Amino acid sequence: MHKEITISPYFLETEHGSIFVIEYGPRMPDPDMETVVIVPPFAEEMNRCRRMMSLQARALAGSGLRAILVDLHGTGDSEGEFSDTRWTVWCDNIVSVVSGVVEASRGSVSFLAIRFGALVLFDRQSDLVSRAGKIVLWSPCTNGSTFLRQFLRIRIASQMTENNSHKESIAELMDRFASGESVEVAGYEISPELARSMNSAALIPDDLEASPPVHWFEIVSNPSSPLPVASNAVIEQMRHDNIRLSVTAMCGEKFWNTVETTTVPSLINATTAVFVETLV
Repeated sequence: MHKEITISPYFLETEHGSIFVIEYGPRMPDPDMETVVIVPPFAEEMNRCRRMMSLQARALAGSGLRAILVDLHGTGDSEGEFSDTRWTVWCDNIVSVVSGVVEASRGSVSFLAIRFGALVLFDRQSDLVSRAGKIVLWSPCTNGSTFLRQFLRIRIASQMTENNSHKESIAELMDRFASGESVEVAGYEISPELARSMNSAALIPDDLEASPPVHWFEIVSNPSSPLPVASNAVIEQMRHDNIRLSVTAMCGEKFWNTVETTTVPSLINATTAVFVETLV
């Protein structure tokens, strides 16, 4: 199914300021059609994923669904500075987008969460997650503390090329957060408040009244590559908690981590199929 689509950019007013949204949908929409809200990854990963997010949104719209891309507060074209943003504001942004969809449509709301976006979606969002039609995860980050420390390594690595007598450590940077200081990494200023929230975030969902189908796509380098140990641990816990989980390892480049724009067409096709087809 390949419908003619429309692309509508706009600013959505929220209690924390305006956020930039792009809505993709069929030119002749069905009022009962499903909406897929795409929860973006973190910092530079978001920029590197823009092509994949756009292609996925177009594919969904061409299949008769509505897809919504959003720049969270302090990112992209949304209002605010990255240095001033807060974790709770990002969570509220997702609620605001969903509220706007519910007011405008009778259809169900589903989610595609990419990398760090999975942590934002599942944290403090049990009501939204419980009522979702479906959830798709792209190589989700499973632990905010681990992700934060990996992100800080970008700063440390950049110092290796500088003529700097003092090389910072992860422990020193975490101590700066603890003392109330912000830390700049690759042009992104991480506030101590944001660091604290990231440090405590985990993918294990809490207090779910019901579990929607969750489809986890993990990008691997070759068919024999195992899933990350941390991913396997969370997958096991989700299944123990009776979450309806499907896990697929898919070969492709890690497009969120490549210098040049990279796409994985098979991932787009598989994701579209999940939202278009009824789960058996």
